[in-house]
Amino acid sequence: MKKIIENIANWLVVLNGRKDIIHQKVNAFMRRGNNGLIIGLILFGIFMVYFSFDLYETYEILWLALLPIWFSVIL
Repeated sequence: MKKIIENIANWLVVLNGRKDIIHQKVNAFMRRGNNGLIIGLILFGIFMVYFSFDLYETYEILWLALLPIWFSVIL
């Protein structure tokens, strides 16, 4: 039983170490240049396209569906 607990503890230590390394690499990537801004714009754009598609599927009015994309381009 003690060996099983030690094995699980070792796995958790390794997993925590990997998590810390990934966190450091992601932070270094986001600080380099404008990567944070680019990633943010991509995520915001995906949300706006989804919202526009949902509006078009619901109301079937093209100009209403294009409003979120138009507002995101203005911002």
